[in-house]
Amino acid sequence: MNRIIAVFWICLLGGFAPRQASADQQFKNGQDLTGTWRITATIPAGVPVCPGAAPCTYLAVSTVSSDGNVVQSANIPNTSVGHGVWKRVGQRTYTMVALYFRFDADGNPLGTSETTIDARLDASGRNAVGSFSAVVRDLAGVQLLGYDGTVTAIRMVVP
Repeated sequence: MNRIIAVFWICLLGGFAPRQASADQQFKNGQDLTGTWRITATIPAGVPVCPGAAPCTYLAVSTVSSDGNVVQSANIPNTSVGHGVWKRVGQRTYTMVALYFRFDADGNPLGTSETTIDARLDASGRNAVGSFSAVVRDLAGVQLLGYDGTVTAIRMVVP
């Protein structure tokens, strides 16, 4: 009887446990962007959205779906969640566009901010680096400002 119980526990705990794919296989050697990403965007000092002497850094979380859609949240004051699209443009390279609504401190609409990110994944599919450009528009769609910066991204994974 003890052997039967021991065999049961061995099978339950180890024998039938699902095997996790290696990171390279899991993310298709950097050819799969789908998932959730922690993004750090760096804006050079001196542009109107970063007027100080040091570069400005903003954090974002971006969820990329297999159907080409993106939902992105950033710690930029007085902006909405961004919604957008993405596509693969080459070997481990991608372009993503997200649109945010901008508001004043009282919640009144001011216009939009549209961000385009061009990024390249490493072979593991867990890290990306790239650049971005942003265009800020008023409520009538007139461009008020444009600026560029860099991005790094780390794929969120279950430990």
